[in-house]
Amino acid sequence: MDGIHQITYQLLNELSIKKEIALIDLFTQLGYDYQREDGQIIIQKLARSQSEVVDKIEFFAGCGDFKIFWIRLKPSELRRTDERIILNQINQKYPYNLTIFSNSDDTHWDFVNVKLIADKTEENQKSEKRKYIRRIRIGETERLHTASERISKLQILDQKVSPLALQNQHDDAFDVEQVTQRFFDEFVDIFRNIKVDLYKQTKDKAFAHKFTIQFLSRIMFFYFIQKKRWLGDDVEFFKHYWDTYRKSGRPIDSFVSDWLRILFFESLNHKYSHPAWMPQELHAILHMAPFLNGGLFTQNPKDDAFNDYKCLITDAQFENILNFFQSYNFTITEDSPIDQEVAVDPEMIGKVYESLVNVSDEIDERGEAGVFYTPRTEIRLMCSLALVDRMTKEIGEEHRNLLYELIFAFSEDEKNSVDERVAHHNLWGKIDQFLRTVTILDPAVGSGSFLVGMLSIITDLSKRANNQIGTHEREYDLKKRIIANSLYGVDVMEWAVSVCELRLWLQLVVETDLKVEERTLEALLPNLTFKIRQGDSLVQQIGDLNLTQLKTSNLPSYIKGRITSLKSEKLKYFFNDKTGKFRTKESIHREEVNIFDAIIDHQADKIRKEIHRINQIIEQPDFEQLSLLTNEQGDKKEQLNFLREQYLQAKQAQQTELEKLHAMREKLTNPMNVPFVWDIAFVEIFEGDQQGFDIVLGNPPYVRQELIADPKENRENFSEDAWRERKRAYKNKLMQSVYEKFPDYFKSKRNDKLLKPLNAKNDLYVYFYLHGLSLLNSQGSFCFVTSNSWLDVGYGRDLQEFLIKNVPIHFIMDNQVKRTFKSADVNTVICLFGNPQEKVVNDQRVKFIMFKTPYEYVLEPVIFEEIESAGEMKTTPEYRIIVKTPLELLQNGSEIVGRTESVENVQTQAKEPNGFDDLCSTNKVSEPVSRTDSVGKSQTKPKNIKDFSNLCSTNNYTGDKWGGKYLRAPDIYYKILEKGKGKLVRLGDIAEVRFGIKTGANEFFYLDKDKIAEWGIEEEFLKPVIFSLKELKCIADPLVNLTLKMISCHKDKKELKNSKVLAYIEWGEKEKFSIRPSVHGRNPWYSLGKHWKAVPLVFPAKVGERFLVLLNTQQVFEDKKLYGIIPKSNDSVLELAAILNSTLTRFFVDLTCRQLTGAQAIADIDVMVAENLQIVNPSFIDSKILLERFWMLAKDTIGSILLDCGFDKDKSIRSQHPNPLPDRKALDDIVFDALSLTQDERNEVYWAVCELVQNRLSKARSV
Repeated sequence: MDGIHQITYQLLNELSIKKEIALIDLFTQLGYDYQREDGQIIIQKLARSQSEVVDKIEFFAGCGDFKIFWIRLKPSELRRTDERIILNQINQKYPYNLTIFSNSDDTHWDFVNVKLIADKTEENQKSEKRKYIRRIRIGETERLHTASERISKLQILDQKVSPLALQNQHDDAFDVEQVTQRFFDEFVDIFRNIKVDLYKQTKDKAFAHKFTIQFLSRIMFFYFIQKKRWLGDDVEFFKHYWDTYRKSGRPIDSFVSDWLRILFFESLNHKYSHPAWMPQELHAILHMAPFLNGGLFTQNPKDDAFNDYKCLITDAQFENILNFFQSYNFTITEDSPIDQEVAVDPEMIGKVYESLVNVSDEIDERGEAGVFYTPRTEIRLMCSLALVDRMTKEIGEEHRNLLYELIFAFSEDEKNSVDERVAHHNLWGKIDQFLRTVTILDPAVGSGSFLVGMLSIITDLSKRANNQIGTHEREYDLKKRIIANSLYGVDVMEWAVSVCELRLWLQLVVETDLKVEERTLEALLPNLTFKIRQGDSLVQQIGDLNLTQLKTSNLPSYIKGRITSLKSEKLKYFFNDKTGKFRTKESIHREEVNIFDAIIDHQADKIRKEIHRINQIIEQPDFEQLSLLTNEQGDKKEQLNFLREQYLQAKQAQQTELEKLHAMREKLTNPMNVPFVWDIAFVEIFEGDQQGFDIVLGNPPYVRQELIADPKENRENFSEDAWRERKRAYKNKLMQSVYEKFPDYFKSKRNDKLLKPLNAKNDLYVYFYLHGLSLLNSQGSFCFVTSNSWLDVGYGRDLQEFLIKNVPIHFIMDNQVKRTFKSADVNTVICLFGNPQEKVVNDQRVKFIMFKTPYEYVLEPVIFEEIESAGEMKTTPEYRIIVKTPLELLQNGSEIVGRTESVENVQTQAKEPNGFDDLCSTNKVSEPVSRTDSVGKSQTKPKNIKDFSNLCSTNNYTGDKWGGKYLRAPDIYYKILEKGKGKLVRLGDIAEVRFGIKTGANEFFYLDKDKIAEWGIEEEFLKPVIFSLKELKCIADPLVNLTLKMISCHKDKKELKNSKVLAYIEWGEKEKFSIRPSVHGRNPWYSLGKHWKAVPLVFPAKVGERFLVLLNTQQVFEDKKLYGIIPKSNDSVLELAAILNSTLTRFFVDLTCRQLTGAQAIADIDVMVAENLQIVNPSFIDSKILLERFWMLAKDTIGSILLDCGFDKDKSIRSQHPNPLPDRKALDDIVFDALSLTQDERNEVYWAVCELVQNRLSKARSV
C-alpha cells in the first residue's frame, strides 16, 4: 500500500472504536476542510417516518461547495430504503456531496456516492437527474482492502478544484466496474495457477480445466453463504476453519483432501460423520451446517478423477486462494442498475465464468468459445422490454405504456405511483396470473445472467402484486416458485449448466432468513436438473436421424394426461417432495422418453391409417376411381394413370415418414444415451397448452462461420482434413435443422425440394436467431443481443428476408457511444421481435433506434413510450429513430439479377406492386438495380409485381445495409437523398468493381528488395504491386516507394532454362507452394494469368481514419485487399477519380461499410458495398472545373479525414467548426454545388463523416 492508502486503511479500521474522531481525521488526511454544522434543516424536510429514523445529520467536512454529510440512523441495521429517501432530500439542495451513514452505535457505516445522470420526465420532457447510488460498507464483518483503496482515491491534490471536478473524482472512485475488473484479473491468475499445476500432475487438460472451475466455484459460493452466518454465526468461518487446521497438528497439505472434503461432501450434505481428529469446537458447527443439496457439494466424477489421479493442492496453494478471497468484500444484497455496492456480488460469478470460457490453454488466446458476459444494464433492459411486449399481449395493447411504467419503475416513489394506477385499472389480478404462468427460455444460458435478471424483475413485480392482492408469500418461497414455473435454460457446456444452477441457488438464499431447522434438516436448494439442461440447442440428432421437431397435433387425452402428470412430477422433484413418483433424475429421463415414444406411436398409427385409406382407394375398380374425377372428359386411361401415380406418391411419402418414426423409436432404447431434444426435454412446454415459450431471450455465442464446429467434439482428436470435414458436416446439420423448423418457408410444399438454401457463411448466432424464434408460442416475444454484422454483410440477407416475411420486427437498437462487450471484438445490436407468423401485416412498423447515450441512461418508460408512438423519423438528445414498413425493407433489399433490358426500359415498363403480400408470396421480389433512394423511395418503383417479375430472368432479395442506412446514418444523409434524386448513381452502374490479385501464396509471389537481390530474379518477371494504400502519400502517387514486387511469369519451365526465376520456382515447389489448393489448379501453377491488366483506379477494401482512391497512372497491379475500378467509359476516368475522392463519397463509404470489430478502429468495405456505393453522377458536374479542382488535391498528402476536415480528434467534433484544407474544400464545394447543399448542410456533412469516424475510434476504446 502507498502512504495515503495505508492511512485510510488504519482510520477505517478505527471507525467502530473512535467513531467521529476517526471520521474527521480520515477526511482531514484526505485534504478536506473541517466544516462542522448541524443538519436539522434537512431533518425537518424529511417525511415524518424518515425523520424518526434519523438520529442526527452533520456537515462535518467539505471543499468549497462540495459537502460531506455524516448521518447517524436510529436503527441497528442500515437499510437501503431509509438511505435512498434521505439522499433524495440531500441531493435536492446539495448536488455535490458524499454522504456517510452509520447505525445507532456507529459499528456499521455506509459511504454513499450519488452519481447524477440526465433524465427526461414524461410531463414536460425536460432534462432532470436520475440518481445512481453506489456505496462502500465498513464494519466489523467487512474487509477493508478494497474499501481503503477506493476511499483513498478521494484525496484532494489541488485545493482549487471545482465542486464538479471533485464530484467526478468521487464518481470514479466508486466505480463498481473497476473493482469488478480487478477481481476478475486476479481470479484468472489464481485459476490459471491451479489449472496449470493440475495439468502437470495429470496431463489431462479437460480434467484440469473442469476441476479448477468446480473447485473455485465451491469456494466462491461458500464465501457468499457464510455472509448469512449459517455456520457457527460466523461471517469469517472459512478463514477460521483454515486457521484451526493450521493449529491442529494434522499432516501438512491435507486441508483440501481432508478438511474441505468433510466440509463440502459431509457437512453441507447433512452427512457429517464426526471424525475423531476434527477439533471438538467444530463438531456442533459442522453438524448444524445448512443442507446444500443442489449438487454443487455432491461428490462427482470430477472429484473421483482428482482422487484417482492422486492430485494434490498444497497448503501453500490454498493459502494463496484464501488470501485472494479474503481481500474482497462479498455482498449478498441484490443490486439494481441504480443502486449498487462496491463489492463482489453474486453477479460476479457470471462475469468470471463467462470470461474464463474464452481463456484457452494458450495464455494469450481468447474468444474461442465466443461467449461474453452481458452487462447488468443490457440484461435489465432486454428483460424489461421482453416482459412489456409479452405482457401487453395478455393485458391489452391499450395498457402498453402503463406496463412500461410498471416494469421500468426503480425507486420506491415510482413503484408506489404506478402501482396505484394499475390498481385503478383493476389489472393486478391479470398481472398476477401472468407472472405465475409465464415461461422464459435462454437457449444459450451461459452463467444464467438473463434468467437471474428475469428472476429479479418478476420477484419485484410479484411482491408488489401480492401486496396489492393481499397475498403473503416468503421471498424464498416466491423465488422458488418463479424458478419452478417460469425459468428454463439450455447450454451445450457442462460448466455453464453448473454455474447457472449455482447463481439461481444463490438468488434463493442470499436474502433469505430461514430457521435453523429449515436450513439444516430440509433440503435447502431445489433440483434444477430439468430446468437447466445440457445439450446442443441447435442440432437435435441421434446418429444421422434428425429429431428437430416431431410434428404433433390433436394428441389423444391419455397422452395429454401423461404430459400433465409429468409436469407435476417434475415440480415435485424440483421441490424435493418426498411424495413424488420419480425419486431420481434417471427415472424422469425415462418417463420423458416414454412419453415421446407414445407420441411417436400415435403419429405412426395415424400414418398407417392414412396408408390403409390410400390402399383402399387404389384397390377400387377403375370405374369407382373415375367417379372421383371432377372432369370425366378426355382420355380415361390417362386420367386413371395420373390419379394412380398421385396416390402412389402420397403413399410413398407416408411410408417414408413411417420409416423415420420407426428409426427414431429404435434410437431411443436407452434414455440416458438420448441427446438433448427440445420435444423430449421440455415435453410439458411443447406438447402443453401453449406449445412453446412465452419469452425467448439471451446472448448467443459469437463464433465466426469458419470456426463453427460441433461443440461436443475436440479438434485435437482429429487431423486437419478430418476436422475440416467434421466442421462441414456439422454446418450442414445446422442448416438442415433450420429447414426442418420452417419447412413451409425453406422448402417446396409439393416435393420437399429446398427452395431457399442458407448461406454457408452465416455466423453461429444466425442459427440461434432462427431456432430461438421457432421455440416461441403463438403470443411469444423474442429478445437477443448479438453482433450487428448481419445488418450489413452478405450473409445477413438470409436473416433479413426471413424476418421481413415471417416475423414482426419491433425494435433493432444500437448504441453509438458504448460497446456492450468490453472484452469481445464485436459491436452489437439488441433486437425485439414477435413470434413467427404465417402472414406478416404490412401496417406494422419496424423501428431502428440509435441511442446517443449509454443504455444505463435510457432505462426510462418515457423514452420507450416515445419510441412506441413514433410513426416516422424522430431525433431527440437521447436517440434517433427510423421507422420503416416491411414492404419498404423488402423493396430496398431486392434487385433484378441477370436482366437484359436497360435500366430505362425496366423503369418504364414496371408497374406498382399490389403490396407487401405480393412481394412475400413469391421468391421473385425485386426493384430496379439503379435505385438511388436507399431508404425506400426509389425514383421509379415497379407498378405490378407480377408484370415486373416477368421482365427479368431471376429476382431475389439480395440484402440491404440496415446498419449503415437506418442506424449509423445521421440526419444529413436523408437530406442528401432528397436533394440528390436523379443525381446519385451506383458505382457499379458506371464502373466495374473487381477483386485485386489473389495469389494464393503471398510468401512465394510477393518479394521485397532483399529477397529479389538474394535470388537475382530477372526484371522481366517482376511487376510492382500495391499491397496497401498506406504505402501511398497522395491520390496521384508516383508509386516509387512501393516495397513489394510480384512474380509475373507465364512461360513454361523449359523456356526458363538457366534463368534465376526458374531456380526460384523450383524452390517454391520444394516448399510445397505448388500443391496448395489455392494455386495447384493453375497452369503453370506460378502463373497468375496472362489476362490480368492494371486498372485505372484502385479502391480500398478497408477504411480507417484515412481514405483515398488511387489514380493508377503507373499501371501497377493491386493486391486482393484492394479493388480495381474500371469505368465503363474510358473518357470518365479522371472525373470518377475526382468524385470518389470527395468527402461526400467518404461519407457514404462510412455509412455502408461493415464495422470490422468492436475493438478495432477500421471497417470492412465488401465488394458489394463498393458496387452499391452511391456517388454523385459526374455528368451533373462541369468536367473542366471538376478536373481543375481534382488536380489541386491529387498531389497533396492525404492524412486523417479528421485533420483534412480541420478537426482535433481529441475534442468533440460538434464543439468545433469545420475548417477543411483548401484543396479538399475546393473539390468538395463543386460536388456539394451539384446537390445544391446550403452552407449549413455542407458543415453537417463534415461533422457527420468525422463523427462516424470518431465514434468508431472511441467505441473501439470504450470500456
